[in-house]
Order: sequence, then structure tokens, then C-alpha cells
Amino acid sequence: MINAIKNLLKLKTKIGAEELAKDMFNLLVIDEMNDFFQEEVKHWQSSDSFDEQAFNRILFIYLASYIGVALSVRANKVHSFEKVIYYFRQYVRKEAKLRFGTSDAELDKAIENGSDELIKLLFTEPKTAPALDFEWSIAWLKRFGVEESNPIQLSKIAFKWKNSFLHLLNMLNTMKVA
Repeated sequence: MINAIKNLLKLKTKIGAEELAKDMFNLLVIDEMNDFFQEEVKHWQSSDSFDEQAFNRILFIYLASYIGVALSVRANKVHSFEKVIYYFRQYVRKEAKLRFGTSDAELDKAIENGSDELIKLLFTEPKTAPALDFEWSIAWLKRFGVEESNPIQLSKIAFKWKNSFLHLLNMLNTMKVA
């Protein structure tokens, strides 16, 4: 994910809303569907309970959700990013229909839930919920049939989402929407 964000940084720092939405969608959703948890998927596939179809759908939703959260954070400060959100949402909807046959209403609800879960992970002070990384990762993994109790593996999952979010937010802070 970090490499995909770096690729986005290679783009112009001033970019049109639709172009930025399309590039973010292609680099941070489509390309990352195969790369974001590539090593982990190899391990998870050895489990009889791993549901790869559910994983692909959930990963798609959470990738779209985390980008949506980052864009919303940026749009709160720079209103021109609201246009990026609009176009990004169109790309996500179109792809969800193609891949999963998902209706707009169903997708919107799934992304809203994914965003709420990610916001909890990303913005909760560790002091107030010291076990959140573990609990969040366990619940996320269960959605596609993976039972994991290794604290190192659970921490890696939470860290990957948090680290990617921070890199994305930093990248968005350097960009201007034309």
C-alpha cells in the first residue's frame, strides 16, 4: 500500500478531482486487492475456514472505506476534495456492481459500516482501549473465516491499516484539487 501511495505522489501535486479519484481508485483499491495482504493470504489459504470470496469483498469495502475516511478528513479542511469523494464513490459503485453484484444501497451501508469500524481503529486513543488493535483485528478476520490469536499477527493487521491511512493522509495534504 505504501508503494501505491508513493506512486500517487509522483503525480502532479495539483490535479483534477476526477483524475485524482480515478488514480486513487486504480492504485489504492484495484491494485491493492492483490497486494495489500498478499503474504497473509498465503497463510490464511491453508485454513479450511478461509472464505476467499468473502475476503475479497471485505477487502474491497475496507479499502474503499479507508480512502473515503481519508478524503473526508481532507475535505473538512479543503472543500475542493468533496468533488474527489463524489467521483471516487462513482468508481467504487461501478466496480462493486461488476465484481459482486452489489446494489448501491447495500454497498453504501457496507462502506458506512467499514468506515465506522476503521474510524474506531484509527482514531481511538490507545490509552482508552489498549486491546483495541487485537479485538479489531480478530473481528475483521472472523468476517472471512480466519481465526487468529497470535498477538504479533493481530498487531500487524491493525498496524498495516493505521500506517497506510497516515501515509495516505500525508499524501492528500500535499495535493491540491484543481
